[in-house]
Amino acid sequence: MNSERVITFSQALNESLVRAMSRDKNIVLLGEEISFGGGRYYVTRELAEKFGKERVIDTPLIEDMVVGVGIGMALGGLHPIVELMYGTFLSLAIDDIYRAATWNFRYPVSKSIPIVIRVASGAYDGRGPEFGANFMSWFQHIPGLKIIIPSNPGDAKGLLNAAIESRSPILFFEDRVLYPISGKVSAEDYVVPIGKSKIIISGSDVTLISCGYMTHLALRAAEMLSKENISIEILDLRTLVPLDMEAIMMSAEKTGQVAIIEQGIMRGGIGAEIGSRIVEKNKKITVKRIAAPNIPPAPLAWELYTLPSAETISVEVKKFLLKNNHKND
Repeated sequence: MNSERVITFSQALNESLVRAMSRDKNIVLLGEEISFGGGRYYVTRELAEKFGKERVIDTPLIEDMVVGVGIGMALGGLHPIVELMYGTFLSLAIDDIYRAATWNFRYPVSKSIPIVIRVASGAYDGRGPEFGANFMSWFQHIPGLKIIIPSNPGDAKGLLNAAIESRSPILFFEDRVLYPISGKVSAEDYVVPIGKSKIIISGSDVTLISCGYMTHLALRAAEMLSKENISIEILDLRTLVPLDMEAIMMSAEKTGQVAIIEQGIMRGGIGAEIGSRIVEKNKKITVKRIAAPNIPPAPLAWELYTLPSAETISVEVKKFLLKNNHKND
């Protein structure tokens, strides 16, 4: 019997939270406006009614305080899930996140702090530098912190299930533009393993590595390029830390050419980390990075000129392949 239904990204996350809170009375939610009408993105819809405002707690708009309180709750025996409304303001909470992630390095007899920090992140909705910056690459430097970035409703539910069950510090990025996107999600109980990427489509000419909303742009670019007989393979990372290097290298060595797509700024970005690790393992593989320039996110009218799009990905991949073909002539 097929238990799949088509639901939105927001609904998939909501189902995961209902599952977790029904199983464990120590799980509490903290966040800005999460009990009002289901929160800004409807992920926490009806949770205050189901589980009470003692477990679905509205907080002030003070990100470092919210994460700090969550850490205190975790140390006191609870299992907090924190929601931050805008990823740009992660910068205010980075000290608390660092301390939570490195806690058992500094206090080896202690267990890891069980806290999941959900972050509504990213651009493509015209909010400019105050709300559209992507700081994902900053946090890959922190030891002990796992970083998850789902691209579709099915993975969103399964990865959040896994994140909560891991009982360790998790940073869970949710691209804001994905919340209304629909997809097939199983009604059955399941987890998507942390640290396992997924081949979305198979191809032979070049591998596109992406995560979150970038996977959707990669798919559109692949459709464009297929009309020019360019065969694209797409690898959806799903988890940035730990990084699934086994799957990355398998795909990279299959095609011999890799383009890494990210929403954040190219300088010091996730593409630099992934690309360098690929080349360290196999110098014959050529790597291209497609990312934002070294400027803050622009308002809506200018986003298409500064952020990756399906069109720019398609153009950059063709230039990349053309350059490599000339080298091999």
